[in-house]
Amino acid sequence: VLRWQDSPIGHARIDNAMVHRLDGRTNYWRSFPRLTHQDNLEYTWELLEPLTDGDHINEVRGQNEDNSQILFMNWTQEGWTDDEVAFQSPKGYKLMMDNSEEHFVYAGGDRQCLLYTDITLYPNRPDGNWIGYFVPYPQDVFYAFGNSVMDEISSVLTDNWGMYYIPWLDEWIFDAESSADAGMLQYGKMYSVRLRGQDPIVFSWNLDPHHPPPPIDPAPPCERQSQPPGVEHFSFRERAEYESFFIMDIDNYQDVVEVGIFAGEECIGASVFHGSFPYEIITYTTPAHLNEEITFVIYTEGDSYERYGTVLVNDMTTGNYSREAVRPLQNDFTLVKIERTRSGSDLAVEDEKEDVLQPMLRMEQNYPNPFSLRSGAGGHSQTSIALSIPENMPVELGIYNIRGQLVKSLVSGDVNRGQHTVGWNGRDSNNKKVASGIYFYRLETAEETITRKMLIVR
Repeated sequence: VLRWQDSPIGHARIDNAMVHRLDGRTNYWRSFPRLTHQDNLEYTWELLEPLTDGDHINEVRGQNEDNSQILFMNWTQEGWTDDEVAFQSPKGYKLMMDNSEEHFVYAGGDRQCLLYTDITLYPNRPDGNWIGYFVPYPQDVFYAFGNSVMDEISSVLTDNWGMYYIPWLDEWIFDAESSADAGMLQYGKMYSVRLRGQDPIVFSWNLDPHHPPPPIDPAPPCERQSQPPGVEHFSFRERAEYESFFIMDIDNYQDVVEVGIFAGEECIGASVFHGSFPYEIITYTTPAHLNEEITFVIYTEGDSYERYGTVLVNDMTTGNYSREAVRPLQNDFTLVKIERTRSGSDLAVEDEKEDVLQPMLRMEQNYPNPFSLRSGAGGHSQTSIALSIPENMPVELGIYNIRGQLVKSLVSGDVNRGQHTVGWNGRDSNNKKVASGIYFYRLETAEETITRKMLIVR
């Protein structure tokens, strides 16, 4: 049974179904404790139909049997491409949405008997082991895995928080205030788990003996997954992967409202400051940011921005802090301290407070680029273009050939303020595949035009 509606008001309860509520994000890590059909591609398409009907979803990612390979499935105007991801209950998946609006997906079927099922975690998995949590009540991460298993784990991540083991401290770090569910495993969510050692680990979820036995029916009610408070003064694009920055201290932090992190001039992550430390900011870095310098921008109660290019960075081998610039993609997580009170000759030029531009019209380089029209393991049959729109406005986005002729109009009309992702499947306005070569994509508003170049290969 699969049903869908746009509004939560008055929606009918569906027996033997789990309600997945997606709201406030564009990146969701989910699992499916209830599935009518296991490992069935057509059923997976049916399950996601509420999201494809309005082109609300861009991509689904999963893993193969031993978690050694990432599988992709992209949604285009012609339907699903790559066709590699079929949902299974023991596995976890990443759903990349086109917008952060509220959506509901109802996954029907009996609850899978997975409470005592063995789960295998494999070593040397840079992307982690994507596993679903199927105990129908929240549990502390240490209790759910058990201490002996946690002793073999180096990190546990989900879409809105991460926790990491620090060898030199022999302790775990995570931001307990980042969200209401930080450090707690939630029914139906996916968790990415990495191991410290070189041997696989087999475990099953611990069950709280003081908790009532999990009911078989009815299904748990629709509950909104806890999300961090919304950022108001920074704009960034969520992606499938992230790295964490833990701010361990900020001098005179009483007036700090939000902190954003930039790679070059692009904001890659931000969060509302909750007044305590450690304070985690999830940043959505990509290889395109590799040569950019990381800067930290503080928004204060005085409605001003402060930018800091050099901060105190923790050496993960010694635990000592040293003043240095930060580059992205150097570690899974980084510990920093921000000094706001250094004065006089101690303040280096690169540390001076700078004005930060207010949100502006932006268009990122398409990804992937070059873009292959082949689908499957050798390439993707869709490329994505990320836009940042500073206010509600009419927008035109089109693909042009090297002669300046319009090949395909992707957007034409009013677009709301915020982050958007637009996909192109390499076909022209007559739905024919374009030839390989260089193409341009142009974003136009009444006041500004941005043009970038992409390469299509076969």
